[in-house]
Amino acid sequence: YTLIYCRFSNVLTVEPLAGLCNRIRVIDAALAFAKKLNKPLRILWYNNQFLNCPFNRLFYIPEDIAEFKQIDYFSPLAPLRYKLSRYVYPFIYSRYINRRTSNRLLAEKSDYMQYQNMPSLKITTCHRFHVGELGYKYFKPVAAIDDMVDACTRHFRTHTVGIHIRRTDHVSSIATSKSNDFVRSMRQCINEQPDCQFFLATDSFEEERRLIEMFPERIICHQKRSLERNCPEAIEDALVDLMCLAKTKRIIGSFASSFSETAAEIGKIKLSIAQSS
Repeated sequence: YTLIYCRFSNVLTVEPLAGLCNRIRVIDAALAFAKKLNKPLRILWYNNQFLNCPFNRLFYIPEDIAEFKQIDYFSPLAPLRYKLSRYVYPFIYSRYINRRTSNRLLAEKSDYMQYQNMPSLKITTCHRFHVGELGYKYFKPVAAIDDMVDACTRHFRTHTVGIHIRRTDHVSSIATSKSNDFVRSMRQCINEQPDCQFFLATDSFEEERRLIEMFPERIICHQKRSLERNCPEAIEDALVDLMCLAKTKRIIGSFASSFSETAAEIGKIKLSIAQSS
């Protein structure tokens, strides 16, 4: 069925990789690319160790996606099938573009129409491979997520600054955006706007406790149930943090973090990176 579907239908199949923000960036690019090519869009979403949460626990599935297939990587034999699929993709798709080559699509720009007449195209990546004009407008969080976002943002003031501190899984981010860099930036915010407050999003309970102690009555946080990517509730909490950051006045974020960047893109707000000059 997959062979027939891929070979003889005019379809764009996209498999987003890595964590939450990498994946929604890929899907946002895929929606724009499919629209340009006038192709139906098929998404393959793997629940795996990098993000173990079904898409429809986070967002309503956009109507512009013709097929959204959610696959449990933890089911028996799934890892083996996943590895083997990498070898057969070049044979069952007219063109297969992997993570290493997906950035070439950005460079091609006006030449993207070469893909329009391909019977089937498969893209597997964690990168934004196409810049369109969609800007995440098709991403609507489910009601449960919206309720948690509202519970935080109803306490926002006019001058609420978003703080995103990444600590568990990004070596260059941890090394470049140090704790003292955030503290210095936050103190500067207070000097410029004495009544400012901060929405803090972090994957470190230690950083959260430290900043609450340093800036009493200025910190708002969404209380997290878990920080493990293997836990669906942790991914839901991460999305709440993302959407809350997007509703702040501006963001002080972590170096090279897709989470900081995506929040600023969604909110169309300024992002500055905490780092030593």
